Amino acid sequence: MLRTKFNKILRNSAVSFLYFQVKYLSGVEVKEGNVLTPTLVKDIPNPDAPSRKEPIYREWHHWLVGNIPGTSVAEGDLLSAYVGSGPPPGTGLHRYVFLVYKQPGKLNFNEPRLTNTVAEGDVLSAYVGSGPPPGTGLHRYLFLVYKQPGKLNFDEQRLTNTVAEGDVLSAYVGSGPPPGTGLHRYVFLVYKQPGKLNFDEQRPSNTSGANRGKFSISAFAKKYNLGDPIAGNFYQAQYDDYVPILYKQLGE
Repeated sequence: MLRTKFNKILRNSAVSFLYFQVKYLSGVEVKEGNVLTPTLVKDIPNPDAPSRKEPIYREWHHWLVGNIPGTSVAEGDLLSAYVGSGPPPGTGLHRYVFLVYKQPGKLNFNEPRLTNTVAEGDVLSAYVGSGPPPGTGLHRYLFLVYKQPGKLNFDEQRLTNTVAEGDVLSAYVGSGPPPGTGLHRYVFLVYKQPGKLNFDEQRPSNTSGANRGKFSISAFAKKYNLGDPIAGNFYQAQYDDYVPILYKQLGE
């Protein structure tokens, strides 16, 4: 798993380019070509809320995914987006439990989908922080609160700020440089789409290496009229003990 956001701007004579900040849950961050190891880049109910002594909110679930194909959790139906541990101060140790059930087949879940952003309200536009372009001076950012006459049915398109809500065309696979081949570069690129697209590519899971080699990002961008990338970053990695584990995951 990893977290992503946009960061500072890189400029040269030809290109203005945003660095795409990538931070893995292991704690490491991609920083303009730094060297990371495959182990660091490989890659969730609470029965004690608000405390083990008085668990009045039991069970408080942190993450819920259904219709998972095989072991590809990222390709399942996200019923509740992941929320990390948040035990109140003075309530001691809390237990966080992971449970896996075997479904009889594909199911149609009718539970409301829960995000990991503002609880209970309808998120029409997910929060995005301040991003004034360089050299444009101070920008004003306003917070306004209106009182609704009652519950409303909004017909605006929902806007997100999370990669996780996009269409996964290829499930994430970590770095697997073969032994003795030195440092390999791993590049993150971000393109601005002209609108919502219908992708016809095969969707490889993270349990197979099929349909991944000899991929051309230039051809992909041209096919969907994406133009030049607007942001990016990269790191370098070479073989370590995680690579054989990754190859086994891919069936190689």
